[in-house]
Amino acid sequence: CRFMGGKKSSNAKAWEECGKVCDVVSVNIYPKVDLYRRRIYVHDVYFGGDGREIDVVDVLPKLSARCQRPVIVTEWSFPALDTPFPNLVGGGCRVDTQEERAQASALFAQQLYSVKCLPGYFYFRWYDCDSWSKERTNYGLVSDDGVPYEPLVRAFERVQGRFDDYFGKPPPSKREWPAL
Repeated sequence: CRFMGGKKSSNAKAWEECGKVCDVVSVNIYPKVDLYRRRIYVHDVYFGGDGREIDVVDVLPKLSARCQRPVIVTEWSFPALDTPFPNLVGGGCRVDTQEERAQASALFAQQLYSVKCLPGYFYFRWYDCDSWSKERTNYGLVSDDGVPYEPLVRAFERVQGRFDDYFGKPPPSKREWPAL
């Protein structure tokens, strides 16, 4: 099962039924980021709430409790606006630069690792989708031409290399924010 992170994700009965037949339940989440406060959040209306901001690390355990199964995030990204793409279609909180994109991605990955009910995540996507997709959004780890977005690649190298430092532990505090 794969839920898209939207109002349909709030259907508690669907989550309960998935838990009866699935080993793990997946969800796409395109959160908001506040780099100044080092906060990754969503509006809880997407998960059955009244619209207030809620930290992603608090949302995922609630979803896991609904289905009584681990939850895996199967799609997320933070497109940057400093590319030739219009970035008008598709999910993801837009940030201004590739450096901010790397910071947001590193922070989110660290936070995902801290959630005990989450066995992992999938970043969306390997390469940008300029030449063939109507989205034309800066989603990739590499450009359409195969050129890596170096700040993002470095951020993932650092976070992935420290998996044991984050897994199952509280999310990093603002003071523990990694230098890029």
